[in-house]
Amino acid sequence: MYRFKERSGRSLELNDLEVFKKFIDSPAQQLRSDYLRTIDLFLTCFDSKQLLIGFYDAIAEQPAELLSKVLRHIGAIDTSSHRNLHKVENKSRPIDMPEDYRVYLEGKYCGDLEELARRYGGYAARWLSCYKDAEQADGADQPSPIAHP
Repeated sequence: MYRFKERSGRSLELNDLEVFKKFIDSPAQQLRSDYLRTIDLFLTCFDSKQLLIGFYDAIAEQPAELLSKVLRHIGAIDTSSHRNLHKVENKSRPIDMPEDYRVYLEGKYCGDLEELARRYGGYAARWLSCYKDAEQADGADQPSPIAHP
């Protein structure tokens, strides 16, 4: 969200934790970041087989597999000849997050992360493992780039 606002010329200042908390805790931002609620709302209207949950991390780590699974899910033909999937377009500048901001966000979203990991495993389980300072995999076993509710 920080990068999105920055690109549109309305950057958030990361020099006042209380202003940051006010933004993060705003009703609109809380709804925008409540992935569990969003998934649950979709599941009230659609069968779980109709939904496909893709992980942002998979765009960088497994772009061809992610694209293939999305194409198969929507019934499109996958020619497996995807080119330039590792080429980065419109790259954001790196941002250093102050420690107290990170701690605040971890506290706010840890419960959601635990539930995402429980329901969907994969990348969500990896994120939780990193958060809990558990031993990380060596990268040989990639999580699935998608999950089904």
